[in-house]
Amino acid sequence: MKRDPSTFRRKDDAVEMLDEMNLPHFCGVISEHVMHTDAPLTGEVVTTYPRSRATANAIEDYKDLALELTSL
Repeated sequence: MKRDPSTFRRKDDAVEMLDEMNLPHFCGVISEHVMHTDAPLTGEVVTTYPRSRATANAIEDYKDLALELTSL
């Protein structure tokens, strides 16, 4: 997947702002995958994505965030 460097900068800026305001936030990031964009149109949620190389990273993003949430 092509990553725009400005995307990382915006994420870093947002995290820095939250830290300065002493606001809690997750460390995990949900990347923009085509699967996430198409899911509302197809009625799918991440737990029902078909397993493939193309969807593996999309599924993993949500798993990582869920693990972070449940480990609080």
